[in-house]
Amino acid sequence: MTTFLLVRHGAHDLLGKTLAGRAQEVHLNSLGERQSHWLAERINSYPVNAIYSSPLTRCIETASLIARRMNLPVEPVESASEIDFGEWSGRDFQDLAPLPEWQRYNGLRSLTAPPHGESMVAVQGRLFSLFTGLCRQFPNGYITLVSHADVIKAALVYFLGVPLDFHRRFEISPGSLSIIALDQSGPRVLSMNETVHGM
Repeated sequence: MTTFLLVRHGAHDLLGKTLAGRAQEVHLNSLGERQSHWLAERINSYPVNAIYSSPLTRCIETASLIARRMNLPVEPVESASEIDFGEWSGRDFQDLAPLPEWQRYNGLRSLTAPPHGESMVAVQGRLFSLFTGLCRQFPNGYITLVSHADVIKAALVYFLGVPLDFHRRFEISPGSLSIIALDQSGPRVLSMNETVHGM
């Protein structure tokens, strides 16, 4: 059985304001750093074999704080990167909110994609390849994977066996931990959106 500790990066100053997307120079703020230190303590209770991360700065910073606690290297992996939001990248949410195509995208992720961007179905495809490879590499291991909210949601709905369009029915908060175990008998979601109270 391979156990995946899925971490959403910590908070940053664009949260709730701007669709950061794949912007590289988005750094953790002080809250994000505190969340990452909590994650490091939480995850240290597991015998983690490896730490993988989206290559984007906010994830690398989160992963690095976890890795320092565990004395492990961080391995960036493109398959864990944020959704490519195409023409919407970098736009404020208040500007996107009235757009019919934005509303349709958020209500029907299974059949829509951002203009010149990546569908959530495609995200599930790259995650499936990543998870499959890591299961082969670490058949009885514990893997920490630091990524983004919608990417983690894409993994969770896949392994829960629910439609992509249900992705808004649960939350993946900044600095949160969700745990999935995979073996030959199938997937098990062990926890979702663990956070520290008061952050």
